[in-house]
Amino acid sequence: MASSSHRWQKTERDDEILAALDLCPLEYRDLLALSETFSRPFGSLDRVRRTLKRLEAAGQVRSWRYATTSASGGASPLYYKLTPEGYRTLHGDDDAVPPTKRYLQETSPGRHQHQQFLTQFTVKTHVAAHRLGLPIVESFPENTYKMETQHGPIFPDRRFTLVIPPVTSLTYCIELDNSTETIVSRKSTDTIEMKICRYLADLRSCDYSYRVLFVVTGAKQRMQNILSVIRENEPFVDFHPFYVVQLEHFLRSENPFFDPIFAHPRNARIALLRSHAESIFSIEPPKAPLVRPLGV
Repeated sequence: MASSSHRWQKTERDDEILAALDLCPLEYRDLLALSETFSRPFGSLDRVRRTLKRLEAAGQVRSWRYATTSASGGASPLYYKLTPEGYRTLHGDDDAVPPTKRYLQETSPGRHQHQQFLTQFTVKTHVAAHRLGLPIVESFPENTYKMETQHGPIFPDRRFTLVIPPVTSLTYCIELDNSTETIVSRKSTDTIEMKICRYLADLRSCDYSYRVLFVVTGAKQRMQNILSVIRENEPFVDFHPFYVVQLEHFLRSENPFFDPIFAHPRNARIALLRSHAESIFSIEPPKAPLVRPLGV
């Protein structure tokens, strides 16, 4: 496929970068971490910067600044998204259309912190799955997967399926909680409780075929409040459809799938994949990449 720059020669790693940016917007540090899942991971942040600048010059990606300071207190970090041309390159189709109108556009400032947290969760999830040799398939970014229920539609912040060879597939819907939504209200339907009711309606219709993970960015009390409303609404079935975890604990964990950092109403400390340990640890993990000079 032609690009806006005749000098740009697409590489295998370029394909992996474009695919990564189809997951979510990425800062330099995010792409460096996520590149662990690539066939040739990046060796330095400087190499990430230079590669993204090259792709930006080729018209494949574009960048904006978050309205937040960097972790080191410096300038606001840049985040990258695909351009329409980059999206067409990725999908190998001149007529490829993104799933929503705003999919390739600048993120509104009011959503910046939410997006940064969601990106951190997404990157950590993909890297952790890669280390265990577990493919992630059918990964839907925010607002691109819609479920209709009798109480109204649901648009998860993310939906993905984790494949556990040889035959098991586990699907999760992610709800990132920034403490901005009311948990329970008699006057509003835009609440955590109503979100839970909508999910339960959909779960009943598909025989509880997935789980919902509430990822809480705030204090532990917020997590406890969400667990309380889940407890009041959750049906008495063996399957627990709602798990809650603090984002800080998820990001800090060496193995977020097996560390007991999640909670549901009947268990305050539980691992997400506890019952699948035997199958997973019989899988040969991906081979470590060859050691290369730091700047590669």
